[in-house]
This record gives sequence, structure tokens and C-alpha cells, in this order.
Amino acid sequence: MNAPIKVLITGASGYIGTALMRSLGSDPRFNCFGTLRQHTASQSTEKFFLTGDLDAGTDWSGILSDVDIVIHAAGRAHVINDRAADRALAFRRVNVDATQTLALQAAKAGVKRFIFISSIGVNGSSTQQSAFSELQEPAPESDYARSKLEAELQLMTLFSDTNTQWTIIRPPMVYSANAPGNFRRLLKLAAAGFPLPLKSVDNRRSIIALENLIDFIQLCCVHPGADNEIFLIADESPVSTASMVSLLRQGMNKPERLLPIPVGLLYLGSRLVSKPLLFNQLCQSLVIDISRAQGRLGWRPVISCEDALKKAGQIYLQNISTA
Repeated sequence: MNAPIKVLITGASGYIGTALMRSLGSDPRFNCFGTLRQHTASQSTEKFFLTGDLDAGTDWSGILSDVDIVIHAAGRAHVINDRAADRALAFRRVNVDATQTLALQAAKAGVKRFIFISSIGVNGSSTQQSAFSELQEPAPESDYARSKLEAELQLMTLFSDTNTQWTIIRPPMVYSANAPGNFRRLLKLAAAGFPLPLKSVDNRRSIIALENLIDFIQLCCVHPGADNEIFLIADESPVSTASMVSLLRQGMNKPERLLPIPVGLLYLGSRLVSKPLLFNQLCQSLVIDISRAQGRLGWRPVISCEDALKKAGQIYLQNISTA
């Protein structure tokens, strides 16, 4: 019997990292370890390593011995009320400089595969006529997305003369009952039950259930077709913002309660309250072509978008009612 594949997951206490540790940790094919900024009482020091804040000076060498695969999920994401004096520099320090240091030390340690969790923001913030695909030129519009693209380019260059294979994954919004960020706010709005002015929003957005993302990352750990590839990944069917709320409320056993407010009025309202980004996220489309992942790796989502949204709503309501 072959020895388990040794996997190091960075950002193991984060939203995606926690799910990866749980899923891969229950699979006998893998022997998983994780990195944390700081230990908590519930985390074993045998399975988790402390790195502190990430930057170019982070020393990973002591935890890369005999590691077969690195899944780099740690990073600086969008920060609400960001107080960094230079936000672009803050993103770059973690997402670019620390990633480059990790990659250099991983290649030196003989790591066989480096899986980098990037962002669909590398492609852009919205789609018009055609879906985003791996063939399009990147067009990042935020400091966060630009830092992810820079990290991608450095990884491809750095590993080109090594035996380490790389895989880059660009997911859109990742969701579940315990999702952070924008989806958490959407869950709260859905649970509150009051009418929302979204009935007329007929956009199409690709999102990905946490279960589907974790399944795809796990497949990339073992599939040779993932060598030196970029994958755009999402649930199989895009969904409108109105449908997202409707499905969440179905899972919560609540009425839909969506009002048919013209999208033009929503646009004007977002400008009046200086929230143009909120309008983009709620009303514009962002569609992803996942045919490369399906054709090259034979991947299919393990849960449909409709079922995953209903499940997220149901579990979220259960969690807050028992908290």
C-alpha cells in the first residue's frame, strides 16, 4: 500500500482552509498539515504550524520537509473598513511577496505540486456578451485582484525551471451556510424576511458552493491533467441575484418577498449612497465557462447550485436559531 500523500494547507483556519483540512483529513489518501497565524486551544500542534503574519520574510522551510503538495489558500482578502495606509502594498506584501517566498522554498524542498487559490477577479469584475474563460487576457480591476495576478505570473516563472508542477484555480464567490463577506450579508438579509428590491434584477452570476470547490481542489491533488494549468471553476449553472435570495428563503421556509423595482432606480440609489460596487455585485453579470475543468479533468459539481443555496439557507437559519 502506498504511503499517504503529504499535503500542507496554508491558511488552515480560514474559510476554505478549514474545509480543506476537514475533507482531505478524512480521506485516507492524504496526510494533511496546516499553517496558522496563531494557535488556538482546539488545534493540535501536531497538525498545525504557526507562521505569524505573512510577508517576504516568512520562513516555511521547517514545515516543507517531505511535503508532496502545497495548497496555498492563505492570503489577504478584501477587508471591510480597511485601515491600511497603502492598501495595494498591504495586498502585495501577503499575496505576492509571501507567496513567492513559499514557492521558492517549496521548489527547493522538492514539493511535487503547488496549488494556488487565486480569484476570478483576475479576469475582471463583470461579463457582457461572453463568459470568462482561461483563454482571455486578465483584466483585474482591484488591488486585491492585481495582487493575485502578479502572484500567478511569479509562480509560473519561478516553477518553470523546477520539478514542481503548479495549478492555479480562480473561483468566484464561494458560498455555504458559514460563508464570510458578501454572502454572509446576503444570508442575513434573506433571514430577516423583509422585502428586497431585487425582483427585476435579471442578471447571471457564476458562484461556487464550498463543497464543489473543495471537491475540485481535491481532484487537482491527484489528477495529472492539472499539471501547469489555470482553471476557472464554478457551479454548473449561473444564477440571478433574485434567484439566490429566493432559493435561500426556500431553504429557510420563508416567502420570497421580492419587489419589482426598476434596475435603473437601483443604479441611481447606489450612486446616491456612494455604493457603486454594491450595485455591480447585485445587478451585473459575471459568467464563467468551466468547460476546461470538465473536459481536461472530467470534473462535475457534486451538488447543484439550487440545492446548495437551499441547503445554505436551511443550515444558516438552524445555526442562528440555536446560537
